[in-house]
Amino acid sequence: MFRMKSLFVFCAIGFSLLKVACATENGLNHYPVGVNTIANGILPPPGQFGFYNYMQDYNSNSFMGDGGNKIIPGFHSNVAVDAPRFLYTWPITLGSFHITSGIIPTLLNVDVSAAGRHGHAIGLGDITLEPFHLSYWSPSHNLFVYFGTDIWIPTGTYNKNSLANTGLNYYSFSPNLNLTYYPNSKWEISTSISPEFNTKNHETNYHSGSDITIDASIGYRPIGSVQKLKVAVQGYYYRQLSGDSANGQEVDDGFKGRAIGLGPQLSYDIGHGGVALKFQKEFNVRNRPSGSRLWFEFASIF
Repeated sequence: MFRMKSLFVFCAIGFSLLKVACATENGLNHYPVGVNTIANGILPPPGQFGFYNYMQDYNSNSFMGDGGNKIIPGFHSNVAVDAPRFLYTWPITLGSFHITSGIIPTLLNVDVSAAGRHGHAIGLGDITLEPFHLSYWSPSHNLFVYFGTDIWIPTGTYNKNSLANTGLNYYSFSPNLNLTYYPNSKWEISTSISPEFNTKNHETNYHSGSDITIDASIGYRPIGSVQKLKVAVQGYYYRQLSGDSANGQEVDDGFKGRAIGLGPQLSYDIGHGGVALKFQKEFNVRNRPSGSRLWFEFASIF
């Protein structure tokens, strides 16, 4: 039940200061890659609320170029994030389908160093709106699916000359598909497919290209006497699909980003929800920061 679409600003490198072209402006995108790796397709039942909280600590000591080499000297970023998510499933149905709406405000503490400069920002990020999710679950309750579009609005602070910002200064739209399948009582297979489309940043005249993230996990309950405990292998695949442009001109052949993250996950059921702890190490990174993510996630339905 841990799922979020929100802003995780890993860093914000002043494009005009460093003169470095960065895929999806400064290597950033709104969708928090790697967040959806447990019970992705499950939303609250009709007439019930869901509260979710996502905490992430991201550390990176490298900004990778197109050839997999470091391209920004002295680069380091650390970002601490807390993102509560509020959902409500309306007490109406459309045949076998249900409707859920939600909102995610995000708080960030961003610390960035690059090329002898340093920046720090703390505060509200870009809020995520989830106006309409359409969900379905099978009669046997072993398959859960939902589809919807998430919208990020530029509510975070932004200064084009700052190394660290809490907002990206543009809108993003993500029509996403989320699925959870339980082959039996011990196994879980979950995935989320989230393309992202961006508007232009009018402060910099930079237009970040569209991208796609696939989060996925395979979980297993190994101890028969402790059925609430689940271990999993989880991760994500991120790929930029179209190139970036600045002032209407393509930037460095599009400077398309990509990354893979992989790691373990441990979760424990608590009532109508649970907690999860997971780690993701990035590799095969291009045109983005490269580092590791530590997550703590909580969910409760009431």
